[in-house]
Amino acid sequence: MPEIPYTLKRRLEMAPHGFEDLRAEIEKISDMAALNASARRDAQGNPLFHKIEFIVVHHSGNPNPHTPMSTAQQAMKEGEPTIEYHICIQNGKVFWTARFVYVTNHTYGFNSRSIGVCVLGDYSTKEPNPQDLEALRFVIAALYEFFGQGWGQFRLLGLVPHMWVKNNSTACPGKIWSRALWDGQWPKLGAPE
Repeated sequence: MPEIPYTLKRRLEMAPHGFEDLRAEIEKISDMAALNASARRDAQGNPLFHKIEFIVVHHSGNPNPHTPMSTAQQAMKEGEPTIEYHICIQNGKVFWTARFVYVTNHTYGFNSRSIGVCVLGDYSTKEPNPQDLEALRFVIAALYEFFGQGWGQFRLLGLVPHMWVKNNSTACPGKIWSRALWDGQWPKLGAPE
């Protein structure tokens, strides 16, 4: 069974403002022993996607310009084995930054049960740009589509902002939460071409 769901990758490649798969590049600088020790895999090495129950939406909280790669490097300087998020969004572009089998440290007490999706920037007080909101809606719809198609393990994921998770005292993801869900249009996804 492939670790990269081909249909999901094809869907993400259709993101309206671009897509880049950074997983292999980030893994080169990651602590792979630590990641593999906590991976969501069975005894035969097959991914256990049914362990994923939630999508947690974040903003990076960093007002300074940064990229998914610099976010990964900063996380590792702070002692993390890799970037905290599975998917990052910047200026509307979608970056796949960590494999779903890896448990990343994006939400205290909730990591083993969730995928972290982050819009880079600090949206505590400023408004997110329309391209980032469109990309976030696209990613959420693509993840729902992927997990909803079964892949042998049907799951309907919960969608929560970081601030709603118990024992996480934060305002994350700031204004993204209300704007992403209620302003604008959700994509109508069909079969990938």
